[in-house]
Amino acid sequence: MRDRFTRWGLASVLVVAALLDGYLAVSENVLWPVALALLWVGLAAALLTARAPEPAAFPQARRAPEPRPVEV
Repeated sequence: MRDRFTRWGLASVLVVAALLDGYLAVSENVLWPVALALLWVGLAAALLTARAPEPAAFPQARRAPEPRPVEV
């Protein structure tokens, strides 16, 4: 659950950065912020579409054998 909130939070920050870059591109009549905006949107999409890895399956621990009585 926490991982999903983290991904959505990072994706929303990247989308806001893309919006700011788009505003900068329009207001200053330059094109280089458009490339950054596309990069931020692509990274946000990659964050949201990535699958969480399956938990690793560790082998079960073996029990120690029962101690045998020592005959004298």
